[in-house]
This record gives sequence, structure tokens and C-alpha cells, in this order.
Amino acid sequence: MDGVEFEVARPESRRACHRTVRSFSRTVGIGARGIDDSSSTVYHSVMAKQTRRPTIKVEYGTDVTIGTFATVAILDEQQMRDLETELLAAVRRNEQNRLVLNFEHVEFMSSAFLGLLVKVHKRVIEMGGSLQLYNLDPRIYKIFEITNLTKVFDIVPPRP
Repeated sequence: MDGVEFEVARPESRRACHRTVRSFSRTVGIGARGIDDSSSTVYHSVMAKQTRRPTIKVEYGTDVTIGTFATVAILDEQQMRDLETELLAAVRRNEQNRLVLNFEHVEFMSSAFLGLLVKVHKRVIEMGGSLQLYNLDPRIYKIFEITNLTKVFDIVPPRP
């Protein structure tokens, strides 16, 4: 861990981060992939990847609007607020009524983020559009399967 700078977090967000990552790793069985259940290891590995606020790069094309998440971990409350603002603005501006969300960089996400995706999906459907998710990490896709959200969302099969 030498040479890696960590963002200082409030103790309560550190605890929430521990719970989220431990729960996620137990759910999809990724402990064997190098994330142990040691609180400091989990915290530092996630926080090292999460030094910036999450953003979503939105591209408006002629047939589709594509939003690409530019963060590895979507875990805290402020991230949810920022993403909600950006996603709902993209939905309102989406003239094609076809929104595709690219999860290319996302490796960790909280249950609150699942709730935000459901909210965005509902808003897109109300406007007569469609929402598609693609480039999901297989571990993230497993979460969608466990929660039966694969029946709600149009998900392109996960990347290998």
C-alpha cells in the first residue's frame, strides 16, 4: 500500500463502507479474489479506488443516450445524490427515449444505488422510453440476479 493516498472519511462512513463491502463480498463470494474480511484491508482497498466523486459521462447520440459511469465504487450517500442529479437530468434531456448505462468501470456498488437505478428506470418508462444496462462486472450481475432485478431491467449479458 506504499505510495497510495487515501481520502480521509468520517468514522460513520468508514463503518458503512466496511458493512457494504463485507456484505457484497459475502453475497457474491469474492473473498477468494483478494478482498479479505479484515476491516482495514477492505476499507483501504475500496477507499483507494474511490478518491474522486463518481461522475457519469453522458453522450447524446442520434438514436440513443449513453451514460458511462466513471468510478470503481459507488458506495456513499453523497455519491447517490450526485448521481441522482446527473442521471435524472440525462433522462429529462434524452430526446430519443433510449438510455443505455455503461457499467464499464464499476466494481462495487451499494444497495442504495440499486434503488436509484429502479427510480431512473421508472422515470424512463413513464416517459415512454427504455433503459438498458451493459458492461456489468459478473459479480455485479450476480447481485441483479439475486434480487430478481434481471426481470426488471434490460441487461446485456455481463462481460467475461
